[in-house]
Amino acid sequence: MSGCLFLLRLYGSRLSSLSRERLCVPVIYDLLILDDLGAERGTEYALEQVFAVIDARYRSRKPLIVTTNLTLDALKHPDDLAHARIYDRILEICAPILFGGENLRVEKANETKTAARSLLLPGNAA
Repeated sequence: MSGCLFLLRLYGSRLSSLSRERLCVPVIYDLLILDDLGAERGTEYALEQVFAVIDARYRSRKPLIVTTNLTLDALKHPDDLAHARIYDRILEICAPILFGGENLRVEKANETKTAARSLLLPGNAA
């Protein structure tokens, strides 16, 4: 049985048709990548949706890749129960890999600032 069918049988009678369609989205793809986890709004609704996506992947036994700027310590020791549910599930199904090094966005921002200064203040580019 596909993950979507399993989830529909589990929750289907309690969902609207739009909710049923949304429930299937996380499990129809062979691989799902969640980029920049932790940057989403911290509203109760947003956290419920993030958990629902991660839980759907977990239940369907399909692979999930998650990127985040959160530290492993922050994932292991969240501030509240809503985040704890999400992070516990992620740590259960994903292997943490640390990518160290310089933040390319900061480097690019510094280059842009320097270029802007040189345009606006030709004698004070530094």
